[in-house]
Amino acid sequence: MRGITSLIGYNPFIRFNPLIRFNPFVSAAVFQLELSRKKMLLRILANAVEQDLPLVPLLIGFAEDHDGQWNEKVLELAYLLKNNKPLPDALEQVGGLVPVGAIPLIHAGAASGHPGATFRMLADTMTEHSKGKQNVQSFSFIGYFISFVLMIFLVTSFMMVYIIPKFKRIVEDFGVDLPAISVSLIKNSDLIANFLPLIILFFIIILIFMSSIIRYASVHITYLRKVPLIGRFTQKLWIPDILRSLSLTAQQNESLLMTIKTLARHIPNKHIRNKLTNAEISIQNGNSVWNSLTDAKIIRRQEKDIFEAAERAGNLAWALKSISSRRDSNSNTRLTNFLAFIEPFFTIVAGGIVAYIAIGMFMPLVQMIHGMS
Repeated sequence: MRGITSLIGYNPFIRFNPLIRFNPFVSAAVFQLELSRKKMLLRILANAVEQDLPLVPLLIGFAEDHDGQWNEKVLELAYLLKNNKPLPDALEQVGGLVPVGAIPLIHAGAASGHPGATFRMLADTMTEHSKGKQNVQSFSFIGYFISFVLMIFLVTSFMMVYIIPKFKRIVEDFGVDLPAISVSLIKNSDLIANFLPLIILFFIIILIFMSSIIRYASVHITYLRKVPLIGRFTQKLWIPDILRSLSLTAQQNESLLMTIKTLARHIPNKHIRNKLTNAEISIQNGNSVWNSLTDAKIIRRQEKDIFEAAERAGNLAWALKSISSRRDSNSNTRLTNFLAFIEPFFTIVAGGIVAYIAIGMFMPLVQMIHGMS
């Protein structure tokens, strides 16, 4: 996989060739490699911060072991740190070195005084997610979807552009009265033949779109968190990370309000950011943390009761971490169920296309056979 990224990074023909650069299967390989690099970098940062090691030499050495854009980004991070840029701000400015959802948590960890534990928690979470069954299922589904679309496109294009025109000339020579479905088939064949370049362009755009989702996705669909138009529907994806950040703060016996305040400043999703801001104001007005988060619809009432009981028992950090894992598990189950639900839809679509072409071609053939007999 490193060879793939090297070719893309340094060969201009390959780098700007959309059939290779935006090939979804190449993107999947690059995606997996980038995940391993991000986990490695997070563990390096965790060890360096916890053991008070100089970060700049470590990052330069880490960059020398890699190539392409990753090497450039790590060196840029080292340069910013050398110029006294705070680590969270430097990571945010460089971009792409850690998952999208990690930046707000890193800011919160730095503000609460436990950056090393935050880096380690993020690395452990990425490892846990990458081993999950849903990760394999998601990539299997993407591969299935791309293969399905490619095969349907090739077979349909061949039938419409090459076979149907010949069939049209045959039935015209025999003077057969075509049924409505055959007339429709021939009209669609002419339409596809006339606009074939545009159809091919549209197909390439679809591949680029799928490739982009794979390339810029994170381990837990964090790419979707950045899409403005669907931010309202993906805001719940941030809640497990919020709970994990609060768990680290509780473990260090630091102020939960400080963590909430920091997350409210740095989470890019404006909907969840507004909710955190409302919770922050409520806490400052004298309400409890859990009532404020419940009123802001960040946690459920059942979870509020669990957190209050755990706080009294002295195991709040464990409760927050457990609920965040359960939230992740629920999201993964919903994703798995969704993929299982829509997968048969593609089979139905393929069957419909085959039936449409077969009926449109065989009905005139039956009429010709009857006419000759």
